[in-house]
Amino acid sequence: MAAQIRTVTGDIDPLELGPTYCHEHLLTRPGEHLVSADADLMLDDAERACAELNDFRDNGGRALVEVTTPEFGRDLDGLKRLSERSGVAVIAAT
Repeated sequence: MAAQIRTVTGDIDPLELGPTYCHEHLLTRPGEHLVSADADLMLDDAERACAELNDFRDNGGRALVEVTTPEFGRDLDGLKRLSERSGVAVIAAT
């Protein structure tokens, strides 16, 4: 079997990866106990995230590793929509 990179929109060939950010947080919705201590932990503006992904893509970026964990409010459906809209491959942490 050929090597594959699993993204939120499906598997891609490693040669498609291109320039990649290796540690990003696009959408996070941590618990209230965390947000009440630091509101900047909440990243739930999909339009802003998409604009930033578009800038990344327009400057040569092709992929990123989104490392938000489930207990910190990872949104796989939201990440898939962002990837589809921007054309940037998003690899979600497990």
